[in-house]
Amino acid sequence: MSKNVIDDHVCAFNARDLTAFVACFSEEIKIFKLPGEELIADGLDSIRSIYAKKI
Repeated sequence: MSKNVIDDHVCAFNARDLTAFVACFSEEIKIFKLPGEELIADGLDSIRSIYAKKI
């Protein structure tokens, strides 16, 4: 992983490398749908399952 996590994140997505893509997130990630407080992702497993359909 380089010093620029954004570049790593974009490169992993473009390369369709789900493992490298998920590695860019903290294990404690939580993603909320805005506006509001609807939790749509909680942890790396939920990120992996969401993006497995997109990558």
